[in-house]
Amino acid sequence: MEPAPDIVTITDFRRDAAGVIGSAVASGAPIFVTQHGRVTAVLLSRDRYEHLRQRSALAEPETAAGDADRLPGTDVHTRPATVLVETRFGTVERETADFLKSEGF
Repeated sequence: MEPAPDIVTITDFRRDAAGVIGSAVASGAPIFVTQHGRVTAVLLSRDRYEHLRQRSALAEPETAAGDADRLPGTDVHTRPATVLVETRFGTVERETADFLKSEGF
C-alpha cells in the first residue's frame, strides 16, 4: 500500500526545509511542493527514489539508463561519473547541492 502524499507550499518548504525533508524520510511518502497553487516539484526520500529507480530498471531494462544519460558514440551502459557532495541534508548530486546553496539552504 502506497503512503498518502503530503502537500506543502514552496513558502513552507523554504521556512522548514529540514523538517519537510525529515517527514519525507520518516514516512516514505512523497511530498508535493506547490507554487502558485500548482504542484511544481515532488520530494522523495533517497530510499523511495532508489526503490522507484530499481523498479523502473526492472520494468524497462533496455531504457533504464535513459537517453539523457547517453553520450554520443557510447552504449547505454556508459554514463558520465556522478559527483556527490555532502550537505546538511545528506549526500546529494552536485547540481542539487548548487541549487540548495542558491536557494539559501
